[in-house]
Amino acid sequence: MNHVHLALEKIPVNRCLPLIPLPFKRTCLKLFYCTITVSLFTVSSSGCSQSASEGPERAAVSGHVKFKGAPVEVGTITFVPISPNVGPSTGAKISAGTYSIPQDTGPVIGTNRVEITAYQKTGNKIEAGTPNPPGTMVDELKSIIPKEYNQKSKLTAQIDNGENKNIDFDLGE
Repeated sequence: MNHVHLALEKIPVNRCLPLIPLPFKRTCLKLFYCTITVSLFTVSSSGCSQSASEGPERAAVSGHVKFKGAPVEVGTITFVPISPNVGPSTGAKISAGTYSIPQDTGPVIGTNRVEITAYQKTGNKIEAGTPNPPGTMVDELKSIIPKEYNQKSKLTAQIDNGENKNIDFDLGE
């Protein structure tokens, strides 16, 4: 409280409100500063984070992904909530045709749009680019999954409470 008292002595209170007695002015200023301090503390301590129980319900999901009958060796799968569902999208890597997402980061319960991407080596080498050193070469990759299964996907999955096993996708040509 000493800091507030020192700050109040520097304010020319008599010039601001000449008809009000000086002790009353100082008391009002102290109350004002205390109110501001308590308000700032309350706002800063309330925070903006959510507890684990808040937010949309999520579920674990796992399954297999095939393209033209063969397991997708390397790719990604993304689940995007469809209205009226709201919440974050989530995804996982596809490896050797399988994927798995635990409940804490899983898709929102309800209907989700599914986007699947996969790449294949072309046999060519290309420069890696930044942040790699100049001259670093990497395998060139090309997308093997058509846009109708990723950017323009109409694939959907119904995600239920609990663990959703065998949410499989067999993508044709």
